[in-house]
Amino acid sequence: MSPEDKKRLEREAEIAKATRGPNYSRLLESISRNKAEYQKRKQAQEVVNAKARIRLVHGYVPQDTSAAQRLDASRRQTTARVHAMRRSAPKI
Repeated sequence: MSPEDKKRLEREAEIAKATRGPNYSRLLESISRNKAEYQKRKQAQEVVNAKARIRLVHGYVPQDTSAAQRLDASRRQTTARVHAMRRSAPKI
């Protein structure tokens, strides 16, 4: 291959890289931007889900309303009712 042909092919390869490069970079930028937006939406949804689980109770104290917390609260309420009934029962 002659040196002129080699130089011409290299120049054409550089031109092809230059013309395709921005398209690929735009595509990669678009992909990275979409990934970033997805991560933001995912984090926002996690925050919303976390806030939905926590509600304010007496004295504006946040309480987790997960299943374990609700079960524990139910047990405490039942125990308190039983103690109240025992205290209010007539003495024989």
